[in-house]
Amino acid sequence: MTVIFAVLFYVISEYDFTNSVLLEKLFLLIFVLLSSFFSILSCYYLFKSYNNLFKGYEYRGLPFASELIKYKKALEEYYSQYQASYSGVNGDSEFEKYLINKLAEYTDRNTFNNDLKSKFLYISKRYLFIAIVSLVLSFIPFLFNLFNKPDKSYQIEIKNIEALNKHLLNFENYDRRTDKSNITARGDTTTSSSTTSSRQDN
Repeated sequence: MTVIFAVLFYVISEYDFTNSVLLEKLFLLIFVLLSSFFSILSCYYLFKSYNNLFKGYEYRGLPFASELIKYKKALEEYYSQYQASYSGVNGDSEFEKYLINKLAEYTDRNTFNNDLKSKFLYISKRYLFIAIVSLVLSFIPFLFNLFNKPDKSYQIEIKNIEALNKHLLNFENYDRRTDKSNITARGDTTTSSSTTSSRQDN
């Protein structure tokens, strides 16, 4: 989802609305809005599949084994005590009925929750697919606009022209002084060489 919204932001920010026709703008905006809408729907159903938004999913389960043993003993004591009132009924059979009924009830409830989560996840994936297709279609006018976008022209404004001229003049004077120094140095070197040669000849 984050990637889709990031790409949508890039498409909108980089699209040159001043250099496109009305039909091209409408084509782009329609698919961008569709992609955004279905992305939000996909997020909504994704959250419902995980935690049913803020409600959560209530799963049922059988009590702990120690509690089941205590309940079985209580049933056996009860039906043995009132055996005259419950002919043909004992604690074991009633405990078995209780266990089967609870197991069926809790299994149905948990299976319903899992099916509901799978349904929401399927809807989320379907809307995500539609959002991606809409995003891909929005690249058609975007790329057309990108390749037909005129080159940007940059205008450079020099505000302090006098200071610039002064710097250029100082730079030229420095070059001239450097050239004169080099010429003088070469002249001194030539004179020294001539003097040394004359002494050697004498």
